Amino acid sequence: MGLDSYLTAEKWISGYDFYPHEKEVNRKIKEAMGFTEEEYPESSLTVDMQVGYWRKANAIHAWFVDNCQGGVDECQKTLLSPNDLGRLLSVCKEAIETKNANLLQPRGGFFFGSTDVDESYWEDIQNTIDIITKVLNDPKLQGCDFYYQASW
Repeated sequence: MGLDSYLTAEKWISGYDFYPHEKEVNRKIKEAMGFTEEEYPESSLTVDMQVGYWRKANAIHAWFVDNCQGGVDECQKTLLSPNDLGRLLSVCKEAIETKNANLLQPRGGFFFGSTDVDESYWEDIQNTIDIITKVLNDPKLQGCDFYYQASW
């Protein structure tokens, strides 16, 4: 039990013939789900994949709540733009470079973990840099929608 946060990439996969590569991927996914193409011809799919995970990274969670969720913290799934991810990446890099924890202040909550600015705090910031850098630079994720969601 505690604060777990996820970054997912979501992609729409066409089932229509005018997207031949996607049509084949679509067919394979349906097959993996136990369906045949005949049962749901030309039905499109949305597939999501977890591309980031944080455990009790309450300062990162607070940033998402304050900057992307309008201050509402109800474990809701929140659409992010690449610009949102880029802004968080910039803040994390600046915090690491300047060792300024005021840029990403820890926030307490229901089993949110420590609010100390210690080695774990800085590891969370570096982990965030690594996650977002990878996601933004991966050409296979171009065209995906990104979502943040936390649970506790």
